[in-house]
Amino acid sequence: MCPTPSKLFFKDTQDLTFDRLLITSLALRAYSLDHKGAYPQTLAQLTPTYMTQIPVDPFGSANASLVYRKTEAAYLLYSIGPDGRDDGGQPCIGHLSDGKTSLRTYYDTDTGDIVAGINCG
Repeated sequence: MCPTPSKLFFKDTQDLTFDRLLITSLALRAYSLDHKGAYPQTLAQLTPTYMTQIPVDPFGSANASLVYRKTEAAYLLYSIGPDGRDDGGQPCIGHLSDGKTSLRTYYDTDTGDIVAGINCG
């Protein structure tokens, strides 16, 4: 059985989100290495040295960037996820067909954010 176009679109959006979180995480790591372990206050500080532009959140509204917050120890970076709502970095929990949960498999009905370093593709 072939997946429906909406399922393919969702999978593409999910994969693009993982890619953008990874690229941004790597840019943050490079920034940190160049700044004695410190992370930037905003993602804008990564351009143009570490990134040409701030990645747009594929699950967000038009031109909304990934969400970034500097924390005491490091940072919190996430996409608003399939529910289209900013849940403050609360990780998305995917529900598998056998009733178990996963931090890696999502459906368009799941809630929560896709968090870099927690939800991995």
